[in-house]
Parts: sequence; structure tokens; C-alpha cells
Amino acid sequence: MERSNILSNLSSKTQDIMNNRLLPYLDKAKFDELTEDLKAVNYNYGRTQEDLSYKAEILYHHCKKSNINITIDQVQECVTHRVLGETWNGIILREKNTIDSLAKIFPALEFEKTEAAFDHQYAVDYNAYLGTRLVCGIQIKPKSYLSNKSYILKAKRANAKKNKKYSTEFGVPTIDIVSSQKGEIYNLSKLKMIKELV
Repeated sequence: MERSNILSNLSSKTQDIMNNRLLPYLDKAKFDELTEDLKAVNYNYGRTQEDLSYKAEILYHHCKKSNINITIDQVQECVTHRVLGETWNGIILREKNTIDSLAKIFPALEFEKTEAAFDHQYAVDYNAYLGTRLVCGIQIKPKSYLSNKSYILKAKRANAKKNKKYSTEFGVPTIDIVSSQKGEIYNLSKLKMIKELV
């Protein structure tokens, strides 16, 4: 609801850009013109049922244009699963299980979840503390983050800029932890980095 209130104060052109998630792929320049604060609105606030229905209508329209045989109900289910189910079941579960694994390896550390706006600004999912001393930022990524595909490399460059800003402002590094949904850590060399900081 709060996202809808924020968007209602914007121009209709900006609202359209903010609401049409397919737009960055169709005309990325329009999306890139948005300020970081506006981009953060989509990360910081949830979606209403009306928002999900709107996304389903957009996807349904594009499916029909591409001669994909699918019903509006199937599209609605797909959108709901992608926006809600995969986020909670995938990202949230992977992060929780990974932090549980890190807590077992480093029992002296406390891991504090960052707010969405903080994560968007610095690409840091958790702050790791030894007592009151900030040790590092932790960014948790899926196994696909280890690949060298162009979209992954682009994401890594964007995250590196945000991580550099974090290091400059807080005086500690960000450690990328690549893990499975069960919390199994793939890039074990990063654990040595954390151990050196502790």
C-alpha cells in the first residue's frame, strides 16, 4: 500500500516505468534514467494483489503476442509465485540457512540482517559483528554467481561499486558468500577471509 501511495505522487510517465517490469528489457534507458531513490521503491515495498494482477496482464499480453498458449489464470499463478514464492522460498531461505552455517563456523560473530534500503545501497545482506566491532558485510549469492555470463558480470560490477562505497563509509570489506538453498557454502576461500578479520 505504501508503494502505491509513493507512486501516486509521481508523474504518470514515471509510474508507468516503475510499474512495467518488462520495460527495462524493452527500453533499458528509460529505467536507467530513474533516480536510485525511485529504483529503491521497488525493492523496499511489497506488492498488493492489484499490483500482481497488473503484472499478470502485462505478461499475458506479451505471451499472446508471442503465440504462447497460456491462460490468464496460469499467468496470474506464475507472477504470484515469481514475486512472492520464489523470493521467500529461494532468497530468504538461502540467506537464513547460510547465516546458520556461518554462525556454526564463527560462533563468536553476530550476524545482523540489513534493511532493504541498506542492502540496495551497499549490496550487503548482513553485517557481521564481533561484540560491538563491525567485522565485515556479508552478501549472499546463489551458485549461478560463480559463472562468467554477461549478466552475472554486470551484476558483479554493480555490486562491486556498492561494496566499495560500504568499505569507504564503514571501514570494513564486504565478503560474497556463494551458497546453496540449504546453506552449503561453495566459495570456501571466503571463510578464510572472515577468519582473518576476526
